[in-house]
Amino acid sequence: MSAPDTYGLDDGEKFALVPTWVYLDRDIPDAAVRLYAYLARRVDNETRLWRMPRQEIADDLGWSVDKVDRMKAALVSIGALTIRARHNERGSDWNEYRVVRTRRTDPSAGSR
Repeated sequence: MSAPDTYGLDDGEKFALVPTWVYLDRDIPDAAVRLYAYLARRVDNETRLWRMPRQEIADDLGWSVDKVDRMKAALVSIGALTIRARHNERGSDWNEYRVVRTRRTDPSAGSR
């Protein structure tokens, strides 16, 4: 009897899950889905929060900071990402990112 197929998930590679409602959204660029996967892989599994400078994200993805900002805005526009600017007493600024895994529906929109 042969060993069960594990789909290569036991080879030590790390991966991110992207919800269907994110990757099927036609209103956002494909690069925004890539950014979602990047952030989803790095957030804390319990809090879904992560902090990182935009330049570091840009460097990791081979993008400009401007492109990171545009893709973040696209994710925010569909409710897949929330961003909170944080500051400390030394004047350092950073963003706290929260990836949204479950689509929130607007109760005022009624059922569709």
